[in-house]
Amino acid sequence: MAAFDLEEQETLDELKAWWRQYGLWVKIGLAAVVLLAAGVLAWKHWQKTQRDGAGALYFELEAAFDGRDTLKVRELADKLASDYKRSPYTPRAQMLAARRDAEAGKADEAEKRLRGIIADAEEPMLRDMARLRLSALLLDERKHEDALKSLDKVELAQNGRLFDDRRGDIYIGLGKTAEARKAFQTAHDAASKDTAFQAWLQLKLDALAESAPAAAGNAP
Repeated sequence: MAAFDLEEQETLDELKAWWRQYGLWVKIGLAAVVLLAAGVLAWKHWQKTQRDGAGALYFELEAAFDGRDTLKVRELADKLASDYKRSPYTPRAQMLAARRDAEAGKADEAEKRLRGIIADAEEPMLRDMARLRLSALLLDERKHEDALKSLDKVELAQNGRLFDDRRGDIYIGLGKTAEARKAFQTAHDAASKDTAFQAWLQLKLDALAESAPAAAGNAP
């Protein structure tokens, strides 16, 4: 056994005493660090697995969508919602499935999917797009008041002109031309940097202006 001088022995004794008092907590701290590192690695692996699995399903869904295989689109969209609810692919899949549902005459299913996107999607752009598509679906179903209500909230200012344009369409369906003109004009003014969209809105405004004298002439 190595021989220690008095000072070294005192230091060793102090270390032993410190270890007896704090050693357990050091071990716990080290274990926590190891577990934390393992947890981070496991989380990253889970995220990668989620991305890879959800991505593969979504690309398969896109192919089915392009091939107009509505049943396959629904099946894959439902699987994504069940197995990968938090994936960014899931609301996009629901959007595509809602479109195919609407085309197949299943408006209730399409509405359910779109409302699910509005409630659960993490991206505000997707939520706004779902609101616009829902309003179009409800307008097609002649549920004008519900369609207007679906546009009550716009999350991104850049989408405001799209919401106003859709409100104009809904007001026309309700026979409220003054409100429609105001909505189209608001959208037109906000679309100054989007010349194609602005031109489309101008056509709507011109059509309303032309219809106004005819309506007045037909008045009793």
